[in-house]
Amino acid sequence: MKLIKRELMAMSLIGIAIVGLFIAFWFLIMPNAQIVEAATTSPPITATTATSPPVTSSSSALKSLTTTTKTAPPVTSPVASTTKTAAPVINTVASTTKTTTATISTVDTTPKAELIVSGLTGKDAVITDMKGNPVDPSSNLYSWENFNINYNWNIPDGEKINSGDTVTFELPSGITKVNDLTFPIYDSNNVQIGTASIKAGQTTGTITFNDALSNTTKNRHGTLSFIAKGSNNGDGNDGSNWMFNKNGWISGYAMTETSGKVPNELAWNLAFNPNSQTLTNVVLTDTLGPNQEYIPGSLTAMA
Repeated sequence: MKLIKRELMAMSLIGIAIVGLFIAFWFLIMPNAQIVEAATTSPPITATTATSPPVTSSSSALKSLTTTTKTAPPVTSPVASTTKTAAPVINTVASTTKTTTATISTVDTTPKAELIVSGLTGKDAVITDMKGNPVDPSSNLYSWENFNINYNWNIPDGEKINSGDTVTFELPSGITKVNDLTFPIYDSNNVQIGTASIKAGQTTGTITFNDALSNTTKNRHGTLSFIAKGSNNGDGNDGSNWMFNKNGWISGYAMTETSGKVPNELAWNLAFNPNSQTLTNVVLTDTLGPNQEYIPGSLTAMA
């Protein structure tokens, strides 16, 4: 029995020795086994790179980045911050596009001209009194009397008329305009073709045409009429045969659909005591005619 136990013990020691030698031999010929095992149990180094989204400015990339950064390791947080700063660049471009505007303005470069018109000189004017009787320009045209001044004008055929072109008319000798005057000029179809104006104290006035005659080259003629006073103030003896004088004329027009241009305003002039005689307790009464109304503030007096 003792012999058998010794043999078993010897065999056990031999087996242990063989195992020890085998283990020692394993470590000698396989030195990297521990390193590989440790590497395979840690997270792969390329995991962060594989899960990081590309840095782009598209909306889908931004949405993907928002989802990924919640689970990515802290190393990837700078990438998320850098990608978000791309938004202000897009806003800047949009703002620049909105403010890139341009305006185009047109300027009328058509030259204005003084037209050649006959019949508007002082010698061409026909003077009549307020009753329509002809008045000789060489006679005494007193400042307390009103006169009708009438012209017949004509534009030569072929002359071009542009909007803004003008012609000049001249007052006859012995006539003056004591107030500024501006009034429209119409053709035979009641279409306004221009405006006439003359300043107080001036001896010439101006007609300014619009574009109503710009497409015509023939048969351009018409009349011009207005009220003016004489320029003769008298020598103290003139006009001694009268004390009071009243004249009236049409001073305004209105356009209607049925009748065209119709008078809608009248002006009355009252001349009194031309020789400055000494008078006391004088009362002047002027009665308005049918369908007439006084225009407040229109009364003026000159001594």
